[in-house]
Amino acid sequence: MKKNRYIDREISWLNFNERVLQEAKDPTVPLIERIKFMGIFSNNQDDFFRTRIGLLKYGTDEEDYIQEFGYSPNKTLKNVSLKYVELRKEFYAVFKELREELQQNNIFFVDEKQANEDQKAFVEAYFRNQVRSHLFPILLSEVSDHTALNEHSIYLFVKLSSSGKKSRKASQYAILELPTNKISRFLVLPKSRGKEYVMMLDDVIRLGFSDIFMSQGYDIYEAYTFKITRNAEVETDASGDPLDVIKEMVQQRKKSEVTRFLYDPDMPKSILHHLLRTLKIEKKTTIGAGWRYHNTKDFVNFPVEFSGGQLVYKPHQPFGVKTISIRSSKLKLMKQKDYMLHFPYQSFQMAIDFLREASIDPNVESIKMTIYRVAEDSSILNALINAARNGKKVSAYVEVKAQFDEENNLYWIERLQNEGVKVMSVLPDYKVHAKLILATTKENGKRHHYVAIGTGNPNEKTASVYTDKLLFTANPKIADEVDMVFRMIENRLAFPKFKTLMVAPINLREKMTALIDFEIAQAKLGKPAWIIIKSNSLSDKKMVDKLYEAANCGVKIRLLIRGICVLNPDLPECKGNITACSVVDRFLEHARVFGFCNGGNSQYFIGSADFVKNKMDKRIEVIVPILDADVKEELQDVLELQFKDNTHARWINPEKMNVYVQSSGKKYRSQEEITKYLYRKHCQ
Repeated sequence: MKKNRYIDREISWLNFNERVLQEAKDPTVPLIERIKFMGIFSNNQDDFFRTRIGLLKYGTDEEDYIQEFGYSPNKTLKNVSLKYVELRKEFYAVFKELREELQQNNIFFVDEKQANEDQKAFVEAYFRNQVRSHLFPILLSEVSDHTALNEHSIYLFVKLSSSGKKSRKASQYAILELPTNKISRFLVLPKSRGKEYVMMLDDVIRLGFSDIFMSQGYDIYEAYTFKITRNAEVETDASGDPLDVIKEMVQQRKKSEVTRFLYDPDMPKSILHHLLRTLKIEKKTTIGAGWRYHNTKDFVNFPVEFSGGQLVYKPHQPFGVKTISIRSSKLKLMKQKDYMLHFPYQSFQMAIDFLREASIDPNVESIKMTIYRVAEDSSILNALINAARNGKKVSAYVEVKAQFDEENNLYWIERLQNEGVKVMSVLPDYKVHAKLILATTKENGKRHHYVAIGTGNPNEKTASVYTDKLLFTANPKIADEVDMVFRMIENRLAFPKFKTLMVAPINLREKMTALIDFEIAQAKLGKPAWIIIKSNSLSDKKMVDKLYEAANCGVKIRLLIRGICVLNPDLPECKGNITACSVVDRFLEHARVFGFCNGGNSQYFIGSADFVKNKMDKRIEVIVPILDADVKEELQDVLELQFKDNTHARWINPEKMNVYVQSSGKKYRSQEEITKYLYRKHCQ
């Protein structure tokens, strides 16, 4: 049977989310952590329907799609639909298992019908004091704008009836939005006889219906949940002020086409059809019976206090570097040698300290930074603001086109500008995705650059759960070229020539191809040749074909890809020279690392780019070589620990997709082993 040259991109994405679901099934993972993985899985599915399905249904030119992928978007939609149904069934089966395990631990879900009298009294009091003021029913007969429903919300569709013969009223329908943005989805009830109880907000509201509708003469209620997912890939008029265009796009998303409609399977067909007609749900929409509760992404915030907090991971305390004290000057240390931090194992504090020091050091003239995604109350950006208040020249490129973070970034643009920070945003045709911080000093009449270059956003929140790298260096070969990147952005894309950095879209593809070609040449001479790639995604067809060529010539290639991977290592032309796997564990694997044998003098690089077409051609990305020998050795050691993983690593290939990587001997859980390795090296 002929093997497909590429794994379908969308199916590959769903395969990744299947790995998330596997974590929810894994009995070695603490029970409440497994419930949280159910929430992550659900959130991922929502994003898939917002972006990938939205694009396939509403934003893809069929001929262009066929030319790029070799098959029609309709074929992809059929394959995706089958996989989606399979995963949805698996999701419900896993949740049933988890619910049974909760009961074994004396933790019980109760709904409005199962609650005893004491519990009902507690819930009713909570409803009146905390919930009722946030509820604003909309009568279906009064709905004038069917696009007004919020895709991030869950809704109760309520049939209202009266039982009185004399005052009998015609049945009425109402829509009620659950205020999950203000109130927890979970209400922990009082313990009773050693048992613990939790009720979903949905059922809390069901118990309170009489407080809402009784005054209108209704005393019989049928309530069913539903939710919608909208297309995020909307088109806007690109003319006019760029920030106004982004604002328009954000508004259009709120009223865009519905890509998915989920409803309670107990909802009678007549009520379902009435609701679909009123909301004008199109035939293109994926319509499916979910279960009683939607927006299960909320399970990420499932209460952790049950069983005294014994059903979650022990809190991870990030550690520092013994050679870097709190009081030491980070700038002076960087002058002596390079440092690399590995998050979330090591503390993010050095990044904050670096900026804080730069903001008050009298030698520092200016600070520049690229911003893609930041925490809501970002210490990093507050440090930038403080630098501006201290008279430093501070400038930031804020990428307002960062998908789903547009509104937060618009807020920070205004906030930074009001504080005296020079803000740049919206480059025509490109997103700025590079993760860069640059501090420039004037010492003894000469300017010196100090930089931090990362694989992920300088974000203290994600740094606690994402496995990213952040390199601190004052090496002029790197630092001077980072200054060139900022000047390139400030000059609106006047592309310079880079010797040390790989910068998309200028030379990244060219230089990466040259590195692979060198390995090919070495293999043809019978010399050792290997390539290591650790990234989030691998989907650029040209780079995949180049890797196929390298494998065919004898280059040994090891891939560690968290998410989408269209490369098929089972192809005969690969000659068994490519292994591809994915690690999904407690922390989200996020770092981008590239390694090459280089004739025995190995080279390693880190940065912001994956081998993805739009990232290589339509984004400003920066990949930096690791020039410090100690940092390179440490990075190599960490990578090798990851490739030893035989507990949370899965194969990526069509023959054994998502089968766990297993080996005899010691069990290696790479994230635990990396924690031990870095702690021994930097803290003992």
